[in-house]
Amino acid sequence: MEEKKQAARKEVGAPEVPSERTFYANFAGFKVGLYDFIIDFGRNDFSGGVIEESVIRVYLSPQHAKSFYMILGKQIQRYEERFGQIILDEKKSKKEG
Repeated sequence: MEEKKQAARKEVGAPEVPSERTFYANFAGFKVGLYDFIIDFGRNDFSGGVIEESVIRVYLSPQHAKSFYMILGKQIQRYEERFGQIILDEKKSKKEG
């Protein structure tokens, strides 16, 4: 009985990710098609805008992309409530927007 409870607890929430699959990204590029949203995550080495080779490409359906957007927005709101407002570099934001 106790084993079933422990198994059920493990299934709830985000899955554990092995450390070898962890990737830090400080750059994201976006492409949008009728059926896909594509996000390329990478690392900018800041030596002239070169993106390192290690890029992870994530494909999302429009429904998953919108769900991701809504969940990420809620998480950012919680972060700012706890740690304070995230300040963006206005020059960089204008280039990307």
